[in-house]
Amino acid sequence: LNENGSGRGSLDIQLDPVFVAYLSDIGMGFGAAAEAPLFDVAAVEEAFAGRPGVALDSISVSGRDRLILEISFDSVEHVLAMEGQSLARFLRFERTEGFRRLAAEIDRRAIEHFTDLSGMDPVVVESLMPPDPQMSRREYQDHLAWALEEYAGDRPLELVFRESRIITNLVPSGQVVRLDGGARNGDGVRFDTSLVEAVTTPAPLRYSVVFVP
Repeated sequence: LNENGSGRGSLDIQLDPVFVAYLSDIGMGFGAAAEAPLFDVAAVEEAFAGRPGVALDSISVSGRDRLILEISFDSVEHVLAMEGQSLARFLRFERTEGFRRLAAEIDRRAIEHFTDLSGMDPVVVESLMPPDPQMSRREYQDHLAWALEEYAGDRPLELVFRESRIITNLVPSGQVVRLDGGARNGDGVRFDTSLVEAVTTPAPLRYSVVFVP
């Protein structure tokens, strides 16, 4: 992330084998072929084509379980303004004469918003979300275990839930002077969030980094 709000980034989504098997069955229930793609590349390209100032530099699918995007953008502020309240609710970029601040709030609605970019069927995504917004983390895991137990084989579902995470690495063009909710990682910072926690948290999980150009 550059001091003027421009930058580049990548998005790497890797689906666990348990979820691949489950999603395949869900897809077949809607008439899809057994080996149908789980990511809709054309839908992703269309979504980015309608966003001026954001370029989809590359997109690739590895097997059925992995999607990788490379993007570049002219201005975080422009992207936020273009998306309106739908994105400003989750992400903010502030500039003053002396510093830059990027802040994010992650919860179920944020996850739903960003999965739209993956090209996954919204019906499939919704099927993996807590059916009750008031569900606790334990209740949600019990709910998922009921749906996924036949796909897990010998692999403990507790391990699947624990390894389902959102990892965000950010390298700002300047000196990091404050960090909330993350850890230093070489020249940048790293934020590590449990996906189960993100979709069940009663209050948004808050992250921010302040850097001096």
